[in-house]
Amino acid sequence: MEKKEINRLSDHDTLQLCQNIRQRMIEHFSKQGGYLCDNLAAVDIAVELAKVFDSNDFILFSKENLSYAQNILLEEGYCDSINENVSFSEAMGVIASKSRCNKNCHVVYVMSDQDILDFNLIKQLQANDFRLIIVYLDRHDKDVNALNKIVNDLRQTEMYNGLKKGVKKSLSNMRSSEQIISGIHRFKDSVKKAIIDEDVFKRYNIDYLGPIDGHDHRQLNRAFRNVRKNRRLVVVHCLVKPGKGYSFAEKGEIPSFTMPFNPKDGRPYLTENEKNRKPFSIISKMIEELLSKNNQIICISNDALELDGMADLFAGFPDRCLQVKTNEEDFLYLIKGTIEAGMIPSAYVSPSILIKYISNLKRITSLQEPALLYTYDDPALSYKILSEIEDSYVVYPKDSDELRNTVFTFDKINKPVIIITEKQCLSYEEKDPVMIEDLGKWEFLVNNKKGKAVILGNGTDLLKLKDIIIANELPYDLVNCFCLNAVDNENECINRIRKNYKHKYYYGKNDLISNLINDITIIDDDMEQIFARIKKDLHA
Repeated sequence: MEKKEINRLSDHDTLQLCQNIRQRMIEHFSKQGGYLCDNLAAVDIAVELAKVFDSNDFILFSKENLSYAQNILLEEGYCDSINENVSFSEAMGVIASKSRCNKNCHVVYVMSDQDILDFNLIKQLQANDFRLIIVYLDRHDKDVNALNKIVNDLRQTEMYNGLKKGVKKSLSNMRSSEQIISGIHRFKDSVKKAIIDEDVFKRYNIDYLGPIDGHDHRQLNRAFRNVRKNRRLVVVHCLVKPGKGYSFAEKGEIPSFTMPFNPKDGRPYLTENEKNRKPFSIISKMIEELLSKNNQIICISNDALELDGMADLFAGFPDRCLQVKTNEEDFLYLIKGTIEAGMIPSAYVSPSILIKYISNLKRITSLQEPALLYTYDDPALSYKILSEIEDSYVVYPKDSDELRNTVFTFDKINKPVIIITEKQCLSYEEKDPVMIEDLGKWEFLVNNKKGKAVILGNGTDLLKLKDIIIANELPYDLVNCFCLNAVDNENECINRIRKNYKHKYYYGKNDLISNLINDITIIDDDMEQIFARIKKDLHA
């Protein structure tokens, strides 16, 4: 079907198209995991945008959890343009370039109720006579005037911009945990008070339309055709149902970010039990232990607390866990400010922020103070990018032990720790993490006392090496390093390794170990190649 034919669809065919898109989503996310509920909610809006706007127009999405339907429509030829994970400032750049090329071009920015607009940029849009259509997806199921997240910014512009300009200075001047927590709470609370008021929009020369039913195609089509004629900035407020069209998601049985699940009953394939834990559940549990032991540690998040264990953690420590709504760039400044104020932040940071604002991340790492930043993403790609940042300790945990030990010791390392996790469950056994006094107390899994070759490593793969070495009586020692970190650089185990072994190997990929022992050889081949390599070195 060509794009022009989508406008000819009857009401019945339009609903059938939306149903087909939702079915494709369910099939995809049931295998891969991801943002199913929000993407299901955005289907009807994406279809009507494709009907109303043409190839001269540009459709932008603030987050990937809204854009999957639009990707399907683009793939099928129903729409012409899409750009996802776009901040409002980036959207403004698109508007400027498109407007210069084509005065009749429309730019549509689709955002969720988790996003925050920068109203200084809105003033610049108006000053340059740029047009923008904001489609605001409100995940409430009835009109409760829930557009307050936008209006909060309007009413609190002076305070917000004051924090934006002075967050580093103001937080660094606060020397007690009570002061900094109170300051952040004041900022957080300011983004909750206002309710929608059309006079506020008039004051900012913003046209407001809504709220409308985000699943009523006639309402949506009529609204989008009207605002397409508008020559000013306009907000279209759409009420949507998370998980729309999939009963298990509508009932709240599927989280906002889901693991792979059985589409027949909505139950996750990988469930937590005594032998399996999701990475963020492990992180939450370890942070909970640390909060009870170290008064300097503070938890910060600027995202929804829908990750496993995060909601319980924040509910259990309301005075030490802060959910702060700010824009991406300012969130990293906020983390930096807490460090300068003498606190030790642990923060969930979305993958896009870490990669997009590496320069701001480097300002945090340059402080050479403890901090914990944890995220999920394509671990291999993110590890490659982030591990190049100096003065940081980037970890891609092999198993739950390494993840648990890394979190439990992060506040003792004078550099920020960045953890990149997988999404699936990890094999888990309940046992005590590596204690502070035991940092560097590595364990010999095999000790032949031959004094020639030693293999270092950590993680469950090391047990395979142990079995092979013992079964074949190979003359290699094997050491479990537990949790590798900068503290190990000065410990007795490193000194013993340097002194006693001519040939030193590390099994796996770890940039830190090569810094700890300069003449170590990294090995990451199959077992036969590894032992052949060691045998060759010993006979050289």
